[in-house]
Amino acid sequence: MALTVVGTGWPVTVVTALTALREGIVALLRVRAFERGIALSADRLAKVKTVAQMAGVALIIVGERPWPVLGAALVGLALLISLATLPRYFAARIT
Repeated sequence: MALTVVGTGWPVTVVTALTALREGIVALLRVRAFERGIALSADRLAKVKTVAQMAGVALIIVGERPWPVLGAALVGLALLISLATLPRYFAARIT
């Protein structure tokens, strides 16, 4: 969210908003699962997503080309992975 506030451009704003929305949905689903005694552990793909997000944000922060471009690509890839894995949380029958 901080990258959006400092004005890194509309693509970062869109990716940030979509990522925040997805993470909010997953957090709510995890809470519901926890209340029902269902464990939703992070799988390998989720861990790859997290690494891509963290590395991407770090590269965007560096600020000198080509690193922010590579960082934006990694964050975009992380968003695609996160959207692809979202149905798994709904399939857990916790809704």
